[in-house]
Amino acid sequence: GNWMDLKLHFFWHSEPDITVECKLGSVALPKLKLGFTMYLGLQGESEEPPFFNAAMLYMGNGFMHARDVLNTKQEKQDPYIGMTFGDAWTGFSTSFVEDAVVGALNGVIVPKLVLPSRMLLHYGRGMVAHDLTMPKPHGCLQITVKGVHGLVGTEWKLQSILTGARSNDPYVTVDLGGSGNRFRTPTCYNELNPTWEEGNTYYFVIDSVRLQHFNLRVYDDGLLQMFREQQIGMASQEDLMARKLGLSVMDLFGMSSLDFYDKEQEKDFTCSLDTIWEGREDHAELRNAKAPSMTLGLHWRPIVYGQPSMLPQ
Repeated sequence: GNWMDLKLHFFWHSEPDITVECKLGSVALPKLKLGFTMYLGLQGESEEPPFFNAAMLYMGNGFMHARDVLNTKQEKQDPYIGMTFGDAWTGFSTSFVEDAVVGALNGVIVPKLVLPSRMLLHYGRGMVAHDLTMPKPHGCLQITVKGVHGLVGTEWKLQSILTGARSNDPYVTVDLGGSGNRFRTPTCYNELNPTWEEGNTYYFVIDSVRLQHFNLRVYDDGLLQMFREQQIGMASQEDLMARKLGLSVMDLFGMSSLDFYDKEQEKDFTCSLDTIWEGREDHAELRNAKAPSMTLGLHWRPIVYGQPSMLPQ
């Protein structure tokens, strides 16, 4: 039947002047930045209140760090949360705290509200709840991480004694919507131009070629990195070497026409990666180096032809 989606954008930026005191001292509460976009889907018409047959809530993507989203095209699309800590937090790993908060928040929100999940608020007689909350997706996208070129080394290793150059142990993660739908490649040790031949392909089921975003990240591996990941349940921002955030399927293929996605499509996609962003430790080598790039192999297979119901494309 007929359907309509309302796009709702919420944001709350606060600067509390609150200090918590105890025997160990006092600490000021951090400033908070919170924003998210939610969709209210309404389907069908009814002569009786509430005048529609079904209603549901959903979000396109999970929460990200505010510093990664604010002042970008994602600001009115992707949820974000950020905290600014005062002088009392000097010397403490505040990025570690932010990583933990984002991870915990997504652990609660993503399974209930982020596509393909939807929260059903109302449905009328004769309607099947499963058909409303889990309709057929638009298609399946196969992503193959082929390689990364031009990373800048940041760690001194044993081989640096001979070469005089820094190196890293990179691996790539690709996630859809900041959710648990993600994969990582194997680690390439002591390599700044890593390539992969196996363990580098994953299949993502896509509900919306415009709303859902992919995040590409290159992390450094190691014992300390593994410890941080175990503590917060996700790779830490402190170990992030390069990234490209907020890429929709339309961005990957460079096509905005929905008709394009009615057919099977294949292509290679290469993009430059960001190496400098707010909150990252400053390295002179990064400022002076050319941006690294990542190459992906893409294979799109449609499942629903035409615009899928109940989703703004």
